[in-house]
Amino acid sequence: MEEKKYLNEEEYQKNIGFGSSALNNNIDSAEYQSLGGMGLFAIGGLLDTFGFFIAGIGGMLLFISQK
Repeated sequence: MEEKKYLNEEEYQKNIGFGSSALNNNIDSAEYQSLGGMGLFAIGGLLDTFGFFIAGIGGMLLFISQK
């Protein structure tokens, strides 16, 4: 008959993996605290808008060069 080993709390905490990701380990960093979630969202929106603007200019240049 197999001997069954019960899982204690320490082994359980070691194996669940929750809380051990890189994001959770760095969540108290100064960059995250200064920007926060909304700050990162705003920066992403700004960069996204800038990217669409540059892509539009590239599309216009490509269209002009084909004529």
